[in-house]
Formats: sequence, structure tokens, C-alpha cells
Amino acid sequence: MQAECLRLLRTFADRLDPSYGQIGVGHASHGNAHTTLEQCLPREGGRNAPWRSIVESRQWLRGYPWVTVLAREHVARLGGIDALAGTGAFHRVDGLTGGGALLQATPDYHDYDQAAAERVFRVLAPVLRPGLPTPPPPDRRERAPYLIVYEDAATVAGRTS
Repeated sequence: MQAECLRLLRTFADRLDPSYGQIGVGHASHGNAHTTLEQCLPREGGRNAPWRSIVESRQWLRGYPWVTVLAREHVARLGGIDALAGTGAFHRVDGLTGGGALLQATPDYHDYDQAAAERVFRVLAPVLRPGLPTPPPPDRRERAPYLIVYEDAATVAGRTS
């Protein structure tokens, strides 16, 4: 099933020019439009609400689950496909026709854990949405873990916003 999901996402992403895509754990949210990262980021007047993050998705990456599709703008800001592949943070880095990339963090979905999320976060911090994530309240902690790093990507990347 994993291979088929990957093939489907890769085919879709290669034909279009998506600003974001993902395969990862989904957590129930208001309308399920939030990514895991967006659920944990401060709202700040709607700054990290899906309606805004979708519009800004070529500027700021919405998350970093097991498989992440990057827009061409993110790939360029991160130094290109070879630079991403050279980080060692990803099992697979595929360039897409439109200039984007499909990043697969680990060979198997079940191997994507907090350590893998940490590696991916460090590489993608320059293009991740700013803000200090906070763990979900106990009533929102579901069966699946929230595999994000509780640090502000802007600070880690040395930027102010």
C-alpha cells in the first residue's frame, strides 16, 4: 500500500506544480485542512490557519511528515535537489518536472519517528512556517504521535520571521 500511495503522489505531483503535498499521520481537526504542524503553531490572528497557510504555501512549507512535496520555490531556497539529497536527512529525494521535489524521510512509513522528524525539520527549517509549536492539549492527543519538533523554525534557520 505504501508503494502505491507513493506512486500516486509522485505521479500527481509530477504532472502538476503543487505548492505542497504530504503522506503522514493525520490528526482530526476543524475540517481536517490543518497539517500536524499547523495544529500546533500559534494562531496569531489567523497567521497559521489553513486558509492563510494554503495561500502562502509557496512561501512557507506547511509541514514535514514522512513524505513531503516541496514547491519549486522551496527547492530553490534550500539549494536545489542535489543539496537536499546531500543532507542525508532523506531516504529518497525525487526532482519533479515543475522544479519541486518529493522527499521521503525513511524507507518505510513505520520507521518515521521523532528522530527522523528532527532530521527533516533541521533541513527544512529555512522554509517552514514561523512560530513556536506547542504540544496539543491532552484531549487532542490521539493514538498517533505528533511528529514535529517543538522549536521555532525561524529561530533555527536564523531568520526573524
